[in-house]
Amino acid sequence: MFIDNKSKYDFATTVDLMQDKVVENGWSVLHVHTLDQVLGKKGFDVLPVTVLEVCKAPLSARILGTDKHRSVSVMMPCRISIYKTSEGEVIISRMDAANMAKSLQGEGATVMVEAFEQMEKIIEPLVD
Repeated sequence: MFIDNKSKYDFATTVDLMQDKVVENGWSVLHVHTLDQVLGKKGFDVLPVTVLEVCKAPLSARILGTDKHRSVSVMMPCRISIYKTSEGEVIISRMDAANMAKSLQGEGATVMVEAFEQMEKIIEPLVD
């Protein structure tokens, strides 16, 4: 259901490089959630966790352009989680969208696989 890989870089560098690589590859960063900071404001101390919401408009439009595939929107936008473990490792995590696409049909499945493959190419240079 999820894919986790250890980053080659420290936490802050991984977050910065991931945002840069996403944009360089024609995707957009819609929002950055710094979950550790949000929870810190509520009195909870957790290790760094940043979630990037990313989107590639042409792919999204293919899913959202017809009623038939709009139910896939529950998994949109794509999310990449970068977090630090208690052992100090930095992990890049995401949904295994290609595997999830097997339960879909037609254009919805095709787009999910395309998005997954593109995102894996973006992530590849950052992981061991």
